[in-house]
This record gives sequence, structure tokens and C-alpha cells, in this order.
Amino acid sequence: ADHGSRRCGGGGPEAGGGHGASGFADTGTAGNASITMQGAAAGGNAPGSGGFSGSATAGNATIVLEGGEGAGAFLDFSDTTSGGQAAFTVTGNALLDMSFHSPPGMAVGSLAGAGNVKIGSLAITIGTNNQTTEFAGTLQEPTSHPGSLVKSGTGSLGLSGRNSYGGGRTP
Repeated sequence: ADHGSRRCGGGGPEAGGGHGASGFADTGTAGNASITMQGAAAGGNAPGSGGFSGSATAGNATIVLEGGEGAGAFLDFSDTTSGGQAAFTVTGNALLDMSFHSPPGMAVGSLAGAGNVKIGSLAITIGTNNQTTEFAGTLQEPTSHPGSLVKSGTGSLGLSGRNSYGGGRTP
């Protein structure tokens, strides 16, 4: 997907209102792609969705997860995948789910928007691309084991949302 552009549309409430999906597996990479996943239309429950599995990487991609009037876009990372230096923007009711990633967690280039990021009991490292961003969404860890946030890189990260991770922030 290097230098490509991919838009995954959300489905509507009508019968057969499908959605777009995008996935990367094994050693696949999003490279420098621009990927936008849209939320579902009002009454719809089929948003744009995708996943990274195996040891796939988001590379240097720009990934936007949009909320919807129905379900929000959804993207998950599992196994030993990498967020690389990708710039993630998560808005509205969209969800970036890293809770099924292998311990200790994963890194992303940057995080912006006001959506939802599920980290589970893992650590999320934000800042490998040195960008300055603001995240007004929710970092959640709906488990009994607290997740944590590690800030890296030279850019700053502003957090103003309702966060429920309990494992602390470094630095």
C-alpha cells in the first residue's frame, strides 16, 4: 500500500448496506499510504473496519478513523504488529483497539482526535514521529490490569479527554 490511498466506506441501515474493509497480515505494511475508514450512516451498524495481524506494520501511513451517526469506524492491532511512525486520527465514536496486541504493548507515531482508543492492560507509546498533537478522546483499559501511556519523541502530546488507564504516564 506504499504511497497509496484507501477509503473504506461505512454501510447504511438499508438491506445489504455493506462496508469497506482493509487488512494487513503477516509482514505486510501500510507504508506511506493514506487510509480513511468511515463510520456507518444513521441506523447503520457496518462501519469501515480493518486490522493488522501477525507482524504487519502501519509504517509511515496516515490513518483516519471517522465516527459515524451509526457505528464508528474500527481498526484493531493484534499479535506483534507495529504502529510504526504512523499518524493516527480517531474521531467521534470510532475505535482504535490495541487490547489484543502482545505484551508489553505497541508504539504509534502520533495520536490526535477525540475518539476512543482501547489499550487493555498494555502500554501505548505515542510520539515516534515527533509530531505535536492533541487527543481529546478516551484512552480506555476496561480490564482489572491497568494499561499505561509512554510519551516518546520530541513533539508534545496534549490529553484532555476522559481517560481510564490506571498504569500511569511516562514522562
